[in-house]
Amino acid sequence: VQCGYCTPGMLVAAEGLLLDKSSPSEAEIRHALAGNICRCTGFETIVRAVAAHAAAREAAR
Repeated sequence: VQCGYCTPGMLVAAEGLLLDKSSPSEAEIRHALAGNICRCTGFETIVRAVAAHAAAREAAR
């Protein structure tokens, strides 16, 4: 995260996705985040973070 402008929307979108799908694919993550605009990172690190969080949640179950 650089400027933080997109962070709230990304978090809400990611949590909504993870409530529906516990192990989303990269394409599903990208689709869920597509409504948010991030000029700093190009989504790459955000997509990886959502995938890592999903994996950690699954491992904790």
